[in-house]
Amino acid sequence: MRNYALLGLLLTQLNAQEPLWLTDPSMHGKYVGAIGCAADIGNVATQEKIALLRAKGSISQEIETDVEDKSHHESTLDNDDFEEDFDFTSEQKSSTTFDIKKMATYINKDKLLCVWIIKK
Repeated sequence: MRNYALLGLLLTQLNAQEPLWLTDPSMHGKYVGAIGCAADIGNVATQEKIALLRAKGSISQEIETDVEDKSHHESTLDNDDFEEDFDFTSEQKSSTTFDIKKMATYINKDKLLCVWIIKK
């Protein structure tokens, strides 16, 4: 059933000037998706590799990123001695190990190549 829906989407895109995924890579929340684009460099294969790297970077920022902030404030008063201690730490962990599927490639009239990927 999913393949028929995707086929219908692709056939609809053939009649449109630009593919729908350019503005909505998640296709209304159906996928975790991203787009990467690269300008014309005279070599389509290399241009597509650059666009794919950019798409992978974009999707890795969307998933499995944990940010943890901690703050600590301590005050002590001993007779007339007042002490304050502040501590703040921030830690970011990111796991970018995931499988992707390249869904489509599009080249516009200015030869900008865009790749659409989704997380499997």
